Amino acid sequence: ILRQPTQITKNVRGRALRRTISAILWRHRNGAAWRSIPAEFGPWWMAAQTFGRWARLCVWERLLELAQERGVALGESGADKVSQ
Repeated sequence: ILRQPTQITKNVRGRALRRTISAILWRHRNGAAWRSIPAEFGPWWMAAQTFGRWARLCVWERLLELAQERGVALGESGADKVSQ
């Protein structure tokens, strides 16, 4: 019996992707091993897999280029700018 693909809403995908990116950034900031990523960021292997796939596809380079084109200061949040 073939099953229909599960419908995942855009919000669920968006939250999962946001959580995965947060896990990747957490690992980068802390210099920790992939398996050390806190459970609140979801499965560590999902973050590691996404990072590797995006590295092979040059996604990180494209994101950096877009941020530079738009004048986004990396590493600063809106709260940092308000307190200055």
